[in-house]
Amino acid sequence: MVSDGAGTSVGGAAARKGATGMTGRLAVALLVALTLFAFQLSHAQSSSAATGVPCPQTGNEVVATDQRSYEPGSLVHVTGMGYAPNCDVVVKITRPDGSVVTGDGSFAPGSDTVTTDLFGGLNYDYLLQSIPPVEGTYVIEVLGLSDTVLARMTFHDANNDANVAPGWAATNSTVTFSSLYRKTTGGTVQHVRITLPVGYSSISVAASAFSSGTWSAPTINQTNRTIDVQLTGGTGLATNNVDWARIDVTATTPTIPTGNNGNGSEWLMQTFTDTVGTAGEQNDNPPVLIGDVTDTSAAITFVDGSGNAIANPVFQNGIAATVRVRITGTGTKAGIKYTDVAVPTCFSSPSSVTATVSGGNPYGSVLVTDGFIRLGGGAINLGGSLTVQFSTTPNCTSGTYLVSSDPSQNASNPPSGTNQSVSTTGGSLTVAAGLADLSITKTDSPDPVARGGTLTYTIGVRNDGPDDASAVKVVDTIPANTTFVSATGTNWNCVNASGTVTCNRTGGNLAASADAPNITITVTAPPTTSTGTITISNSATVSSPNDNTPGNNTATASTVVSTPPSLTTPTLSPASPTTNITNLTASTTTSDVDGDQISVTCRPRSTRARATSSLSRPHPRTPPA
Repeated sequence: MVSDGAGTSVGGAAARKGATGMTGRLAVALLVALTLFAFQLSHAQSSSAATGVPCPQTGNEVVATDQRSYEPGSLVHVTGMGYAPNCDVVVKITRPDGSVVTGDGSFAPGSDTVTTDLFGGLNYDYLLQSIPPVEGTYVIEVLGLSDTVLARMTFHDANNDANVAPGWAATNSTVTFSSLYRKTTGGTVQHVRITLPVGYSSISVAASAFSSGTWSAPTINQTNRTIDVQLTGGTGLATNNVDWARIDVTATTPTIPTGNNGNGSEWLMQTFTDTVGTAGEQNDNPPVLIGDVTDTSAAITFVDGSGNAIANPVFQNGIAATVRVRITGTGTKAGIKYTDVAVPTCFSSPSSVTATVSGGNPYGSVLVTDGFIRLGGGAINLGGSLTVQFSTTPNCTSGTYLVSSDPSQNASNPPSGTNQSVSTTGGSLTVAAGLADLSITKTDSPDPVARGGTLTYTIGVRNDGPDDASAVKVVDTIPANTTFVSATGTNWNCVNASGTVTCNRTGGNLAASADAPNITITVTAPPTTSTGTITISNSATVSSPNDNTPGNNTATASTVVSTPPSLTTPTLSPASPTTNITNLTASTTTSDVDGDQISVTCRPRSTRARATSSLSRPHPRTPPA
């Protein structure tokens, strides 16, 4: 439109206003389009080749699933990153039976082609078959140009159920982990294998138990970090949701934190339907977080009926005991939901289990399998607590054992990944099985002893039961100004460290109503550089984790130490003896600095070429004030 300046001015303003409105609408439309495009990229599904260009290898490709294990009929969401952009890959998933089918639910033979996005990412969903289920380990391979395998991983369908407690431990520490494998699917189990993550060392098995059959001693491969046991007699683990395997593993944890690296934290628990461990595999991957402290954490303690903490309870073998374990929410935020408590394998399976929450939601689900109490469906607030009370009877070789716990941020199960782990204080609590009553005696010889002389202490230890005493130890700090010479005893290993003698029993547990061989400790009395009479005291204490009555665990011996007198030149009577004299007498009397007195009289008899003498030593006199 042509007009004068005023019209142009008005028309120009109107045009600019219209242009501004148009720009806003275009911006909104563009934003919507970009959002839709991004949504489509993030939810790209399997399709025919969209570009027809196979992806070349970048060397940075990774593939992952949203879970490690699934139930039959579940949807597996697969993601990837690090691929070349805008090109095609083939997602090949091999089922446990060796077949390869598409993931759209038709279960037609073949694989699916997926196009990567602008950033080299991919998304793909795979539907698991439910009727009949195809259970076991699935293998995902992402294929690129010339069918090169760009990335690979595995996941599991309908696996058995594994627990490891504690689920958190410090770095470079020796820890006993209680592991439980519950059979929930598959054939009869005849072989169990545990593989620890990289970084664990000094692996051993503290105890094992099985719900059915006779099983071999564990075979441990330190290099591969594996533990294998196999059925040797009877029926294996056949009944779903009933049978179980319990293997408690002691190991030194990795020296560096594992962080939220799932693969680096996950234990591999496998079962097989043959004894050699090759067929019918089922598995699970319970994580154990090492070193990293989580925002949601827990403090775990034993408590008595009044809620007071108990450091190290002692239980008599064969007698039912009431045990209370308290899990308190600590850290900076709440989040504890599922938790479990594992008792030693030599304790009876817990009964009369109650779960009391103070500050949180009650636990409605309590499952007891062998020595594992599993609690789900509740929650512990920050600063709140859950007290698990139960009855159990120890039938153990006297010693110390562990009660472990594995709190989780998962609602109804142990953590499925370290992002659900909870760091703990007291994740493994020490309990003594076997009740003993030790006593100790101590004697000294000689008493009194001369300064600089040899002084010997004899120590006796007895156990009045009713159970054996384990790890019996005697500690004796020798008196000041004495010098250690030796410490010995049959079935004792004695070591002196700066005047403290520690003797550990090496003869195994000390039986009830039995005396241990004596311990002999030899020292040199205070030196002759000092004078006067003194009294020194020496105490020894005996201990055992099984003894909770310390009133008779210490014995003391007191010894008089004095300076011996020295004799003076004797006086002869008569003063000038002659030959053939028959009544010659030589005598001397002296006193030492601390009041002791000694007299010696000698009357020789020449006819028999021998002499007699008498020695008298009255009690030391008290020096005048």
